[in-house]
Amino acid sequence: MLKKLLLTTLAGHGHINPMLPLVEELVRRGTRWTTPPGQATPPRFGARWLELPPLEPFTPPSKIGPEAVAGWLRHYFAAMSATYPVLQKYCASEPVDTICYDTTNWPARIIARRLGIPAVQCFPHLASNEAYSVDRQLTAGLDADDPAMALLAADCAAFSTEYGVPLGVADTMTVADGTLCPG
Repeated sequence: MLKKLLLTTLAGHGHINPMLPLVEELVRRGTRWTTPPGQATPPRFGARWLELPPLEPFTPPSKIGPEAVAGWLRHYFAAMSATYPVLQKYCASEPVDTICYDTTNWPARIIARRLGIPAVQCFPHLASNEAYSVDRQLTAGLDADDPAMALLAADCAAFSTEYGVPLGVADTMTVADGTLCPG
């Protein structure tokens, strides 16, 4: 029996292109695919397309360092936060058997857990393990006391309050075992 599978990924060639062969095969088996507008066009595979809010352009400061990364993390958090209610509404009204999500799509991970939907985490880009962590690399030089990280923590707290789900900064990072990090 074919499963109803919702596959959700993020904007960016490094997230979408590696997933296209999987999408093509899964659509052949009845999968749904979501992607932000302006990216790969899933209907070419015969998939159903759920439009997610777009990721607004981000112009990094001229000096790249911890502050620029913290600014990007807040920008990205705002974009991902905007996808949460769209995915939540879709999954509540269009029951799916499994959610397959891009590792950086923390809203899909939270929704899967909240609704009791089995989830599969995909790493279409750099994966992390004990020896290397993309998240540790990105956040090197930033700690919880950094003013920019404190703002991100406040963003997470506001999201938690608004949607009634626990969410800390660590929860928005890559999780290797498919569960939420302690917040």
